Amino acid sequence: MVTFRNGQTGVTGLQIDSTTSFGFEISWSVVGTWDYYVITASLESGEEAPGYPMNTTSMSAQLIHLYPDTAYDIQVLPNLNDGEEGPWDSTSGTTDVSRIEVTVRSETFISVAYTLPEGQPSSNQQIRLGHFGSTLQTFDNQPVNNMGSIIFNSFPAVSPGDLLYASNAPSSDSTNYLNEIHFRYHPNPPQNVMVNPSSCDAFEVTFDLPATGGNYDGFKIRVNDGVRDTLMGSAKTLVIINGLAPSTPYTFNVTSFVGIGGDEAESEIFSDTRILGQYDNNETYVSSTSNTNLQVNWLDAATNGQQVCLKELCSTLRGDTPMCLPTNQTCPLFYTFEGLVPGRRYVVFVEYNDRTMEDVIFTQTKPNPPESLSATALGSDEIRVLLSPPQGEFDGYELSFSPSTGGPILLEPDTREHLLDNLQSDTTYNIQVFAYSGGNGQRLEGDVISTTATTDEEILVATNIQTNQIIVLWSAEMLDVNSFQTFRLSYSSSMESDSILIPKDALTTSNEYGHSVTDLVPGDLVTFNLETVTLSGQATLVDTIVRRTKPEMVSYFEGQTDSSTSIRLLWRAPSVGLYRGYLVSYSPANGDQSSSIELGPDEEELTITGLHFNRVFDVSIRSIMGKEGTYVESDPESAEVTTGYGKENEVNIYDLTSTSVSFTWWGTGLVESPIGLMPIGSCMAEEPPEQDVPFFLEATFDDLMPGARYAISGIGGDNVEFIALPDQVSNIVVKFINSSAVSFSWTAPSGCYDRIEISYAPDTCTNPSPIVLNQDEGNEYTLTLLQANEEYHLSFVTLQMTARSEPYVASVRTTCPEKEKLNVGSVQADSISLTWGNTTQATATGFTLVATPESSTPIIRELDLSVLEYTFDGLMSGVEYTVVLYVNGTAITDTVTQTTCPSEAQNVTVIFSTQTCLTFTWLPPEGNFHSYKVFVRHGNPPVFVLERTVYPDDDLNVLVENLDASTLYTIGVVTVVDGFKGKPALATQRTTDNLVMISAVPGDNQAVTVSWQRPDDADYVNLVYIPDIGNLTNSDLTNLTDLSVTIRSLTPGKRYVFILYVHGMDGQSALLAQTSYSLRPLSPVPYKGRTSATTSTAGVILRKGVYETYKITISPSGRTFQGDRARIINRDITGLEPDTEYTATVTFKTGDEEAEADYQFQTGMHLVKNFFF
Repeated sequence: MVTFRNGQTGVTGLQIDSTTSFGFEISWSVVGTWDYYVITASLESGEEAPGYPMNTTSMSAQLIHLYPDTAYDIQVLPNLNDGEEGPWDSTSGTTDVSRIEVTVRSETFISVAYTLPEGQPSSNQQIRLGHFGSTLQTFDNQPVNNMGSIIFNSFPAVSPGDLLYASNAPSSDSTNYLNEIHFRYHPNPPQNVMVNPSSCDAFEVTFDLPATGGNYDGFKIRVNDGVRDTLMGSAKTLVIINGLAPSTPYTFNVTSFVGIGGDEAESEIFSDTRILGQYDNNETYVSSTSNTNLQVNWLDAATNGQQVCLKELCSTLRGDTPMCLPTNQTCPLFYTFEGLVPGRRYVVFVEYNDRTMEDVIFTQTKPNPPESLSATALGSDEIRVLLSPPQGEFDGYELSFSPSTGGPILLEPDTREHLLDNLQSDTTYNIQVFAYSGGNGQRLEGDVISTTATTDEEILVATNIQTNQIIVLWSAEMLDVNSFQTFRLSYSSSMESDSILIPKDALTTSNEYGHSVTDLVPGDLVTFNLETVTLSGQATLVDTIVRRTKPEMVSYFEGQTDSSTSIRLLWRAPSVGLYRGYLVSYSPANGDQSSSIELGPDEEELTITGLHFNRVFDVSIRSIMGKEGTYVESDPESAEVTTGYGKENEVNIYDLTSTSVSFTWWGTGLVESPIGLMPIGSCMAEEPPEQDVPFFLEATFDDLMPGARYAISGIGGDNVEFIALPDQVSNIVVKFINSSAVSFSWTAPSGCYDRIEISYAPDTCTNPSPIVLNQDEGNEYTLTLLQANEEYHLSFVTLQMTARSEPYVASVRTTCPEKEKLNVGSVQADSISLTWGNTTQATATGFTLVATPESSTPIIRELDLSVLEYTFDGLMSGVEYTVVLYVNGTAITDTVTQTTCPSEAQNVTVIFSTQTCLTFTWLPPEGNFHSYKVFVRHGNPPVFVLERTVYPDDDLNVLVENLDASTLYTIGVVTVVDGFKGKPALATQRTTDNLVMISAVPGDNQAVTVSWQRPDDADYVNLVYIPDIGNLTNSDLTNLTDLSVTIRSLTPGKRYVFILYVHGMDGQSALLAQTSYSLRPLSPVPYKGRTSATTSTAGVILRKGVYETYKITISPSGRTFQGDRARIINRDITGLEPDTEYTATVTFKTGDEEAEADYQFQTGMHLVKNFFF
């Protein structure tokens, strides 16, 4: 019983005065005095209507925003401000049927339909759409169209899952809303929904939470339109749907939902139809993997195997025994291994009753993301990225950033810091990083984490970047010019460094400064630092930039017609500066530019094949320097070159694959007969249909058999034959794997092939690749003598006669060494590396490793038990060693026999060279060897002109004849022992130009001897020599009948061109040869200039003759200055140390000829003076 003060008795007579489709007007009476009243409106289920309870101080109220055509229980409870409550009264009522219906059509529009009362024109109504809440918020208000409906196309204030309302009012009384209905805007759908089999009768449904923003209450999973599970909240995103039948299609629908009852709304539907139990009998695969779980689908194991096992491939924390699951079921099996290490490599296999294993799957778990990622700008063009490694294991990182024109950057797993350079100033960069495991198509990537960093606004700007000059500009707008006295601009490169003081009032323009840095080395990296310096000498760094000068252009470039379908490019290296290679581009003169071909610094020629007949090509070459992806290129050297005319009926196959061929041919008339392909050889294919091509000398045939041999018919002349590219192998399956061996099988290629070439890396001199298997040797192979815990990259190439398929690549990693097993690792000429597993002997105190060379004293090493690897250094090359591991005097491993690699041959030297031949020799290597393999090659692709076996007792002077003139040849000598090859010892030599030999005359630096080979039908020769520097008159020698002539009174240091014409007995003349020769310059004459404590002037005089370039090198400072020829050189040298003795070396150079002279000077002991420029 409740006792009330002052006789208060509460609410009485609660009644509904009027009803609408969205609410009621109610009133009541009270007995006593009350401060306010609490009104509730509840559904029959007891759920309160949205927005209730509500408070009022009046004795009447308008209840709104209720559902149409819905029964409500209404209650009014009186209250005092001190919290005391009085007796309440209640009533019930049903709202009217609404004339409004709402359909959420999509994410872009909402349709509202209004049923007009009979006889009422549509223009008298309007509909409003708004947020539902205690205060109405209208965000659209439009008149109803003639159909009684309206579409709202734009509603930016709406978030997914919001509770909205629609209402209507007469246009003449827009505040008098007659109907209302509220509804939910659909929530965002779940993301990344995946449906995967989890057992014989179940599927696993996983998903990620909806995108951020908006509301949702949970998720519904339907199977074949029936709700199988409802998940409330966001804690669970995985459902197992059990009790499903095999070979039956099931449609899975996954949605998010918001609201309950009348205002519930669902998201767009994810739908996927799957079937259990339909797998090939031999299909084995990892169906899903996460950071700690691995699921394997395996049908065959159910009946054939005893258990399915998972074992850690290799880890310092690896378990001794595998994790196994029984295979006693009769339906498709889904094996799930849980609690694994993120990013770790595993082997899954079937183990049989006899303990044998088969059907190996090489796999890994998904690596975790890095623990942390941060980035900090280091000035205007650099960002430092800091990484913390992820939990678990991984093989590396991939870093990408935007904006960027380059691709992703691969980082080693021990990377903790990486510098991004050459960035744009005042730019925000988004940096993304993920960890990965595996490679070669088996890479598994972890989740991405990202961060941002903004580079500083650039103060120093580099402009007009040339081969030897960079102009730097800067502004003082962002600097407090009253806080310092002067600027100090310093720069440093690989060759020199210097600085200069610039007063702050030395403006080039309004508030702008600039300085030109010259005499730089082409292709060099130059760091510029700008500092402000106070009167007291305190320096503050303002900005730093790093720029690279342009590399020098190649010194010579020529394009030649090589054949009717190829061109040959020749060039010479830049005469000065740094470069790391070349970029060659070519394109038809009227066509698109080809992609660039990158070549190394030692290349000097390139042959481009597979071109069209008689086609003009624009070719260019640039020297390059810098890191890959951010090359700095020189200006191009360009040429125009034409492929030759074809011979009558010559065929040019310009595109060939395993199943198609395209070719053109050279002809002067119409083709009279159809063009066809005739299969030939022992591997017969079907003959494709003939083609009629009367006007176009070009044809394409498809649907060829891979590796089949065909002859082209119908063109005339001899039929041209070709071989379609062989097909690739496929489906590489690892059958067995341990620390030193891998067995694998493959599916044979389709079509014709006669052998398969298997290459692997890393290989060693004693275990080389490739391995070639004939077709009849089967589709399985075992690699042995492998290194433990090593990633091997495999490449399979199918061959049919001379035709090669595209490589099929795969990768596999060997396990860690098994207990008490010895594995050979890297093998070199003087070392052998070994690894082993731990011992099982409890009393072991250490290891004894013994290596015994044949017929020699053993090498013994005592090692701690924690040591599981060792490298024997200082071994004899080409010698067989036997290695055994002991514990407590007992051998615990089998004996391992390993031969060291043979050493390289020494001092490969060309002792004689002409235009057409050369002779080279070498010294024998140290250690043991049996023979040499020597070769001579040139060109790109390489053309071998000599391959020969030479034995130690043979003459080590090898003559190579029939060479091309003026061609760079590579000479190689490879030592061999027991079939094992050492590293090649290399040398290069360029044959002399054409048929002319030029040599210096001893004791006379102004004379040369020119000799030549005279053709048999020659009567005499005329020799013309022209200085190719300067505008000088040529000189000639006529009617020469000897084979040489000595020319005197030439200019030292000058380069001459010698041209030899042959005159026959029939009176005809022809060009016999042309070549150039540089005379050695005379030695420079240095003189001492003025010298102070920190500066000196290098003075040089040229006595006689000329030179092309000079170089002054200062030691011990290491600074170098370069320049073009001048009669008198005065070069100021700054930045020297006081009271120090220096040596200046002056070098004159013309071509490859140079002369030098030294002089010494000593700086004084005076104080440093400031110089302002």
